[in-house]
Amino acid sequence: MDKQGKEFTMPSGAKLHVSMASFEDADELKNAILKAAKDLKMTEDILNIEMSTLSKDAGALTQLMGTLINAATSADIKQAVFRCAARASYDKRKIDNALFDDPEVGERAREDYYAICMRIAEVNVLPFFKKVFSRSRKPSVKPAAVPA
Repeated sequence: MDKQGKEFTMPSGAKLHVSMASFEDADELKNAILKAAKDLKMTEDILNIEMSTLSKDAGALTQLMGTLINAATSADIKQAVFRCAARASYDKRKIDNALFDDPEVGERAREDYYAICMRIAEVNVLPFFKKVFSRSRKPSVKPAAVPA
Protein backbone atom coordinates (compact mmCIF):
# COMPACT_ATOMS: atom_id res chain seq x y z
CA MET A 1 0.00 0.00 0.00
CA ASP A 2 1.30 3.44 -0.79
CA LYS A 3 1.26 6.33 1.69
CA GLN A 4 -1.89 7.64 0.06
CA GLY A 5 -3.99 4.65 1.11
CA LYS A 6 -6.46 2.55 -0.84
CA GLU A 7 -9.64 3.44 -2.69
CA PHE A 8 -12.68 1.17 -2.74
CA THR A 9 -16.06 1.42 -4.43
CA MET A 10 -18.80 0.54 -1.99
CA PRO A 11 -21.92 -1.45 -2.99
CA SER A 12 -23.85 1.84 -3.22
CA GLY A 13 -21.25 3.30 -5.59
CA ALA A 14 -19.78 5.62 -2.95
CA LYS A 15 -16.00 5.95 -2.79
CA LEU A 16 -14.20 4.85 0.35
CA HIS A 17 -10.63 6.00 0.94
CA VAL A 18 -8.69 4.19 3.69
CA SER A 19 -5.20 5.07 4.85
CA MET A 20 -3.38 2.94 7.38
CA ALA A 21 -4.12 4.01 10.95
CA SER A 22 -1.49 4.43 13.64
CA PHE A 23 0.13 1.23 14.87
CA GLU A 24 -1.62 1.63 18.22
CA ASP A 25 -5.08 1.94 16.65
CA ALA A 26 -4.53 -0.89 14.16
CA ASP A 27 -3.15 -3.13 16.91
CA GLU A 28 -6.22 -2.38 19.05
CA LEU A 29 -8.47 -3.42 16.14
CA LYS A 30 -6.47 -6.61 15.55
CA ASN A 31 -6.71 -7.54 19.23
CA ALA A 32 -10.46 -6.82 19.36
CA ILE A 33 -11.05 -9.07 16.35
CA LEU A 34 -8.91 -11.86 17.80
CA LYS A 35 -10.71 -11.53 21.15
CA ALA A 36 -14.11 -11.82 19.44
CA ALA A 37 -12.96 -14.92 17.54
CA LYS A 38 -10.98 -16.69 20.26
CA ASP A 39 -13.86 -18.55 21.88
CA LEU A 40 -15.25 -19.80 18.60
CA LYS A 41 -14.25 -23.24 17.41
CA MET A 42 -12.60 -22.06 14.22
CA THR A 43 -10.74 -24.56 12.15
CA GLU A 44 -8.26 -23.97 9.39
CA ASP A 45 -10.86 -25.44 7.02
CA ILE A 46 -13.23 -22.50 7.60
CA LEU A 47 -10.52 -20.13 6.41
CA ASN A 48 -9.99 -22.08 3.19
CA ILE A 49 -13.56 -23.06 2.33
CA GLU A 50 -14.88 -22.11 -1.07
CA MET A 51 -17.90 -19.82 -0.99
CA SER A 52 -19.68 -22.11 -3.49
CA THR A 53 -19.46 -25.04 -1.05
CA LEU A 54 -20.36 -23.01 2.04
CA SER A 55 -24.09 -23.53 1.53
CA LYS A 56 -23.52 -27.31 1.42
CA ASP A 57 -21.52 -27.43 4.66
CA ALA A 58 -23.84 -26.60 7.55
CA GLY A 59 -21.07 -26.81 10.15
CA ALA A 60 -18.82 -24.39 8.30
CA LEU A 61 -21.73 -22.03 7.68
CA THR A 62 -22.60 -22.08 11.39
CA GLN A 63 -18.97 -21.30 12.32
CA LEU A 64 -18.79 -18.45 9.81
CA MET A 65 -22.11 -16.98 10.95
CA GLY A 66 -21.00 -17.19 14.59
CA THR A 67 -17.81 -15.35 13.76
CA LEU A 68 -19.64 -12.64 11.84
CA ILE A 69 -22.26 -12.14 14.55
CA ASN A 70 -19.59 -12.03 17.25
CA ALA A 71 -17.65 -9.40 15.31
CA ALA A 72 -20.72 -7.38 14.29
CA THR A 73 -21.96 -7.10 17.87
CA SER A 74 -18.61 -6.40 19.52
CA ALA A 75 -18.44 -2.92 21.05
CA ASP A 76 -14.64 -3.26 21.20
CA ILE A 77 -14.42 -3.92 17.46
CA LYS A 78 -16.75 -1.01 16.65
CA GLN A 79 -14.72 1.36 18.81
CA ALA A 80 -11.46 0.18 17.26
CA VAL A 81 -12.82 0.43 13.69
CA PHE A 82 -13.96 4.00 14.32
CA ARG A 83 -10.53 4.91 15.74
CA CYS A 84 -8.95 3.56 12.54
CA ALA A 85 -11.62 5.40 10.50
CA ALA A 86 -10.01 8.68 11.54
CA ARG A 87 -7.76 8.15 8.50
CA ALA A 88 -10.57 7.17 6.14
CA SER A 89 -13.29 8.98 4.24
CA TYR A 90 -16.62 8.10 2.63
CA ASP A 91 -17.26 10.20 -0.46
CA LYS A 92 -14.78 12.70 1.04
CA ARG A 93 -16.74 12.85 4.31
CA LYS A 94 -15.36 12.01 7.74
CA ILE A 95 -16.40 8.55 8.96
CA ASP A 96 -17.99 8.82 12.38
CA ASN A 97 -21.41 8.20 13.90
CA ALA A 98 -22.70 11.48 12.45
CA LEU A 99 -22.10 10.20 8.89
CA PHE A 100 -24.75 7.53 9.38
CA ASP A 101 -27.27 10.16 10.60
CA ASP A 102 -26.48 12.69 7.84
CA PRO A 103 -29.75 13.47 6.01
CA GLU A 104 -27.86 13.68 2.71
CA VAL A 105 -25.89 10.40 2.78
CA GLY A 106 -26.85 8.61 5.99
CA GLU A 107 -29.16 6.00 4.47
CA ARG A 108 -26.67 5.12 1.74
CA ALA A 109 -23.83 5.03 4.30
CA ARG A 110 -25.86 2.68 6.51
CA GLU A 111 -26.31 0.37 3.53
CA ASP A 112 -22.52 0.34 3.17
CA TYR A 113 -21.81 0.10 6.93
CA TYR A 114 -20.45 -3.46 7.02
CA ALA A 115 -18.51 -3.00 3.77
CA ILE A 116 -16.93 0.17 5.24
CA CYS A 117 -15.96 -1.66 8.44
CA MET A 118 -14.57 -4.65 6.53
CA ARG A 119 -12.39 -2.47 4.29
CA ILE A 120 -11.06 -0.45 7.24
CA ALA A 121 -10.21 -3.71 9.01
CA GLU A 122 -8.65 -5.15 5.84
CA VAL A 123 -6.28 -2.22 5.39
CA ASN A 124 -5.31 -2.08 9.05
CA VAL A 125 -5.28 -5.70 10.24
CA LEU A 126 -4.13 -7.80 7.28
CA PRO A 127 -0.57 -6.43 7.32
CA PHE A 128 -0.08 -8.05 10.75
CA PHE A 129 -0.75 -11.47 9.24
CA LYS A 130 0.54 -11.15 5.70
CA LYS A 131 3.89 -12.88 6.32
CA VAL A 132 2.40 -15.46 8.68
CA PHE A 133 -0.12 -16.66 6.10
CA SER A 134 2.32 -16.53 3.20
CA ARG A 135 4.73 -18.78 5.13
CA SER A 136 2.05 -21.20 6.26
CA ARG A 137 1.29 -22.15 2.68
CA LYS A 138 4.89 -23.11 1.92
CA PRO A 139 6.76 -25.96 3.56
CA SER A 140 9.10 -24.57 6.20
CA VAL A 141 11.48 -27.52 5.98
CA LYS A 142 12.63 -29.16 2.79
CA PRO A 143 12.24 -32.92 2.78
CA ALA A 144 15.47 -34.84 3.12
CA ALA A 145 16.84 -36.49 0.02
CA VAL A 146 16.12 -40.18 -0.09
CA PRO A 147 19.12 -42.28 -1.17
CA ALA A 148 18.49 -44.35 -4.27
